Amino acid sequence: MKSTTLPKCLLWAALPAFFVYGVYRSVAFSWIGDDAFISFRYARNLVDGHGLIFNLGERVEGYTNFLWTVLIALGMRLEIDPVDFSIALGIASYAITVIVFAYLSYRQFRFEFAGARFFVPVTALILLVHRDFQVWATGGLETSWVTMLIALGFATLVLAGRRTSFFVSGLLLVLAAMSRPDAMICYFAGAAAVLFMEKGERRSIVYYLMPLLIIYIPYWVIRYSYYGYAFPNTYYAKSANLTFFDQGLLYLLLYVKTYYILLLFPVAFLAAAWVLVKDSFRKRGVRGPVHRALLAGILIVVPFTLYILKTGGDFMFARFFIPITPIIFFFLEASLHILIRSSRTRLLLAAVVFLSVVFRWDQFPSGGVQYGIADESFYYPAEKIDDNRQTGLQLKKYLSGTEARVAYYGAHAMFVYYSEVPLAIESDAGLTDEYIAHLPLDHRGRVGHEKKAPMQYLYEREVNFWFKTTLPTRGAWDKVRQISFGDYEAYIFIYENEVMDKLKEHDGVSFVDFPDFLDNYIGRMADLDDSRVRRDYNFFKMYYFDHNDDREREKPFVERL
Repeated sequence: MKSTTLPKCLLWAALPAFFVYGVYRSVAFSWIGDDAFISFRYARNLVDGHGLIFNLGERVEGYTNFLWTVLIALGMRLEIDPVDFSIALGIASYAITVIVFAYLSYRQFRFEFAGARFFVPVTALILLVHRDFQVWATGGLETSWVTMLIALGFATLVLAGRRTSFFVSGLLLVLAAMSRPDAMICYFAGAAAVLFMEKGERRSIVYYLMPLLIIYIPYWVIRYSYYGYAFPNTYYAKSANLTFFDQGLLYLLLYVKTYYILLLFPVAFLAAAWVLVKDSFRKRGVRGPVHRALLAGILIVVPFTLYILKTGGDFMFARFFIPITPIIFFFLEASLHILIRSSRTRLLLAAVVFLSVVFRWDQFPSGGVQYGIADESFYYPAEKIDDNRQTGLQLKKYLSGTEARVAYYGAHAMFVYYSEVPLAIESDAGLTDEYIAHLPLDHRGRVGHEKKAPMQYLYEREVNFWFKTTLPTRGAWDKVRQISFGDYEAYIFIYENEVMDKLKEHDGVSFVDFPDFLDNYIGRMADLDDSRVRRDYNFFKMYYFDHNDDREREKPFVERL
């Protein structure tokens, strides 16, 4: 045992250092993605007593993170800024996930090598240096939170010794599914794992299923009666019912190219499957934490990966893989324990895995987009969040007291949240709009950006402004439709006097006064030919006359045409 004293001392000294490093890096990477502000708006409306809705009077389930949104609402109730609260909760979830897998490594090693005291928590160390795991500790979405719940559920199932442990595991995975629907894959995988366990433990399936029956099903019935659809609106907006294997393969390829050691997973999968069949199933069930970890790992990782492949993944790099990343690496760690008996060889291979994660192959060294996929954290540094907050609050000042309606596109949910516009339509996919989300999909494109709002629909909804990164500049009337809210440039979709007259009261808002423009046009209309007047009147009608009772200004056009 003396020969292990120095390595043990070095290990116990290194673990706290790595933990501090990992948490520090997750704090340093702190960022908030634009989509998080959709959930924030739902949470604020809940706190204000309007219910879980995005626009007043519209019951549309434009979020897929119920429990996370409720937690954000709780923070708001306590007067905690949702940006700060989501960051703190995400980093805490990251730290707990690391601790869970460190403990799992300890229990696994002690079971497999009884009496030995020296072990290396491989998975925990990997998570502390895994760049994208650190990045997704924050982001404002539920990623880190749901990863923690899956980790806790997985660990409780692997280590379950009493039937109450199976209840707790089921409860944790049900809470994960209430935080993100695709986590239900992990829940059903856990149910399958219970059925493969030793004969006496299979009866624990009743305890495991209790949370589904007493919590999830009532929750689902309530949300169905509230929103009217079996799945969240985002399911329809992203056409998740369709297959998009080509894009899913590209999403997987980028992740595996980045963390190339994952190429070992198929080899470990085949070897572990053979061990389970040979050593466990013939003994009438899987027993012990190592075998359980292998079984649960296979049952979770394989279907979850197939789900990602089927749906096309995400436009945000790595996000969909983060919840199962700890389980993937723990599966590799467990495979090393069960397949390789030499401690030196195991440590050597563990070091190789660890170093491969440290020296990842960065697919986005300076941002950019590959196959419609981007490292979103590049685009939302802290200073940009602060700037967008100030712009949003400025918009709130200008639009306060109006009934302005906005169509917003990618990277503009922040402005919608802070401006508190009464009605906002997400127009890149219809995430928060029932009509757009249920439109048929003609062709596949960038995931989550495929169903653009039809122009006719936006006119019917009488949208006043476009909030969009790139504004039209080529059309004959595009310059007339531009508006400046201070430093922020937007686009007037329809000119409604009731809204625009209130904006005239603010010196910081500048736009073309369209009634004055019409007066000047009418004054020189006699010099224009009929075809020109007819063409211009078609625009004036769509832009102005259909939305304002201004018969005096419309009369010259009617008489002329």
